[in-house]
Amino acid sequence: MESGLKGGSLITVRDAFDYGRQVLAVPGFPGREASAGCNDMIKKNIASLVETADDVEAVLGWDVEAKTRKEGGVQATLFAEPQTDEEKAIAEVLKAENDALSANIIGLRSHLSMDKVNVALLSMEFNGIVKSLPGNNYRLTT
Repeated sequence: MESGLKGGSLITVRDAFDYGRQVLAVPGFPGREASAGCNDMIKKNIASLVETADDVEAVLGWDVEAKTRKEGGVQATLFAEPQTDEEKAIAEVLKAENDALSANIIGLRSHLSMDKVNVALLSMEFNGIVKSLPGNNYRLTT
């Protein structure tokens, strides 16, 4: 989008920022009135600067390199293993699905309470077993 310093798009952007959502902006030509809004959002650190698709992937935490490795048949070696019964149950659910799942779905399929799921997922993320994705989704790293 392009926006001057005032406009409906900027209200939406500010609301998204206030709700803790990632906001991205492609810079416009300096001095151009239609680009002033995006440039101002970047300058005030409300929006992350986007110059390439790689910038979008980095801000959103998408791990394209790992996906490419997996599709190419090369699996990254991971030394960390699920330790607790909860972590093992979550790992089994994620292996069976072979895709990202929300924490809620993981809880339902593993028959674990949400507090146990959240604690286990956090531990697994710290140990590099799972990766947190946008939308409260998780997937195994290998």
